[in-house]
Amino acid sequence: MEGEEKQDFITNYFLQLFTSNVNGDAQQLLCVVQTRVMLEMNEHLMADFTEEEIKGALDSIGDLKAPGPDGMVHVFYKRFWDIVVRKITAEVIQFLNGGEMPQH
Repeated sequence: MEGEEKQDFITNYFLQLFTSNVNGDAQQLLCVVQTRVMLEMNEHLMADFTEEEIKGALDSIGDLKAPGPDGMVHVFYKRFWDIVVRKITAEVIQFLNGGEMPQH
């Protein structure tokens, strides 16, 4: 077997392995699955992120854990939260709600 034939063989194997063979309407299958996320839970999950959640996530990280891309350890942001809160929160919320990751 040549290299290209091997590659095709392997690709086809995994395509068949991970391709569903179910025929029919997926809605038929889903209608028998019991609901686990209730309306109130879904509303909470779909809500926008908040400053409190961001601060809680920051507080849960160890002070001297590996620094971020900016080279700063987490204790810096905790110590000076009152100064950086607006900028950090705005960028994090924008990203988490579907925006792009800031380059800086």
